[in-house]
Amino acid sequence: MILEESVALDVLEELGRPDPPMNAFSLANALGIKVVASNVRSASLAGNVIFVSTHARDVRQHGLIAHELGHWALIQADQPDTEVAASYVGAALMLPRTHFDRDLHATSWDLRELRAKHVHCSAELIARRIVALRDAVVSIWDNGRLKTRIASPWLPEGYRRISTFELELAERVLEDGDTVQAGKLAWGFAVFSESWRRVITVCEAEQLALRYSP
Repeated sequence: MILEESVALDVLEELGRPDPPMNAFSLANALGIKVVASNVRSASLAGNVIFVSTHARDVRQHGLIAHELGHWALIQADQPDTEVAASYVGAALMLPRTHFDRDLHATSWDLRELRAKHVHCSAELIARRIVALRDAVVSIWDNGRLKTRIASPWLPEGYRRISTFELELAERVLEDGDTVQAGKLAWGFAVFSESWRRVITVCEAEQLALRYSP
């Protein structure tokens, strides 16, 4: 996604390369885009106005606005405006590559520390950004059921399959209710809220290859 990364960088250059943590509301305002609270299901872009759901959690609102800023940036750059591209640009705006590369090195991919550094970004957004910039695989489990699986697009097809190692890691986190580091750059994170229990496994591809044959 070199093109999308470049589109995001151009926007950040225009804004003077602000330092994280990024605030989607502030980004929109700096770009002359009005954010309006609405009863829409999620968010939508109409010209230079973004309508965002009043029912969404705060961090979710930031993610929704960032996604719509992705659409706006692609249109301004006269580039193909797809949902996938907008998601990529939005994440790159909230987690600028130069800063995020440093954070990944400093934290060894610990989502707890990364969320503390990027307070307006959800754990899922951060995990997806890791996959976009590193050889990595992420799985997201809600209440014990697999919701989504994301692997760096350049990895072999075998990495799309869930390994026994990841299954056992997710089960351990669900049972313990806490974060588990299962090895170097191999994590299981508990993102629990009342009766909703989300587990996010984040593993470097090399660490998975050491444990099973993709």
